[in-house]
Amino acid sequence: DRLAYIRDGKVFVLTFATGKTDEFDVTPTPTLVGWGKDRFVWAAADGLYSQAGDGSSQQIAGLPATGAPTVISIAPDGAHAVYSQDRDLFVLDLATGRSVKLGQGNATFQAWSPGGTELLYATPDSVIVSDLQGVTQSTLPSGDASWSTQDAILIGGDTDVLQGRPDGSNLGKLASGTFHSPLWAPNGTTFVFVRSGSMWAGTAPLLPPAPTPLDDATAVVNKFMQARLDGSSDQASAYLDAGGKAAYAAGGLNLVVTGDPRFTRFYVLSAEITGEQPDSARFVVRLVLSHGKIDVSNYEESLSLVRDAASKQFVIDQAAVGAHRDLGKGAEVVSVDVDTDTVKVTFDSDLDPATVTDGVTIVDSKGKQLNATASYANRTVTLSGLNLKVGDEYRVVVLTSLRDVLGQNVAAEYDFDFVGPTGKKHGNHKDTPAPTPSPSPTPGG
Repeated sequence: DRLAYIRDGKVFVLTFATGKTDEFDVTPTPTLVGWGKDRFVWAAADGLYSQAGDGSSQQIAGLPATGAPTVISIAPDGAHAVYSQDRDLFVLDLATGRSVKLGQGNATFQAWSPGGTELLYATPDSVIVSDLQGVTQSTLPSGDASWSTQDAILIGGDTDVLQGRPDGSNLGKLASGTFHSPLWAPNGTTFVFVRSGSMWAGTAPLLPPAPTPLDDATAVVNKFMQARLDGSSDQASAYLDAGGKAAYAAGGLNLVVTGDPRFTRFYVLSAEITGEQPDSARFVVRLVLSHGKIDVSNYEESLSLVRDAASKQFVIDQAAVGAHRDLGKGAEVVSVDVDTDTVKVTFDSDLDPATVTDGVTIVDSKGKQLNATASYANRTVTLSGLNLKVGDEYRVVVLTSLRDVLGQNVAAEYDFDFVGPTGKKHGNHKDTPAPTPSPSPTPGG
């Protein structure tokens, strides 16, 4: 909503809503200006600066005293800057003052990612996607590159223009012709470029939605579980890191389930992204065991995943197992969805509505029952009127007083622990809890 620019050695800030322009006579003399959250940041010959509360200049980070460094660009979040020095390119962390070299020399800066957590630079034969530590994330064809707010990259040149994802997926030619210095508009669909000394404008179709971290983690869990279902221990082990392998080697957890009853199917009970940088996730998977064609029991495994720094793929880092439960003894929970004020518990069969209010409850970490209004429809019990706190521990309790429409009570209390809600959405996925299932033991029989 504001534009900062330099004129006659001063910084000017234009506010679009009012049309008002404010003038700032800053020192040292600015050579480049950018934004850092709600303040402008400028580069000078010896470093990067911002204004203190009293209007005075304060240096955020210094530049090397030798080699005539020149700041080329400031990240969108104002946390990093790129500068050149003696034909080399560096990224500077403004918080620590630490610089990291980009490439092997003669590299040129191209663009920042929308959030400023990655960047593009060009070498003589390619465009590099790099993190802020200078580590290459992917290598793209050479050309003039721009990174859109929709996480798409344009690469223009003498003969055509390409569009693709930062990881190189969905890369394809948009059009033939000269497309020099392409630059995305804020809407991520329109772009401008230079041809024959004139500026032109074009549009690009939206790429297919990029997989979210939860999509990536879900794909790994499904492949891991399918390999186990197929009895392939080697293939399943490929999705485990050292911690995951140790968990399945410690006893209590079987990588390949054998014997009778047989492992015949699985489904994800709950999934959540639990962290970033690196991405981490937690899943609860239910394994169903059958005798002949009849499902007779099930149990749950809690899987923790982390994105591997080298391969960029999720791997299973930790695993824990819950107790076995006999089937055919009342309704079973098949999913739990959590929001700040609502928890939805879905069952595998129709319930007797008269038993819902007292049969499904939520307690806090001290065992105190939370006040909630229970309603029931389409096999789902909805507990509303809650005020769940981020990071606090809660438990969904399904009591033996809950009956299905055939009059059969739940055989044993079922407890479902979760931490949440996070309040953060991931792509098209709704937040789900970070569960640690702990079903009460079922009596033998």
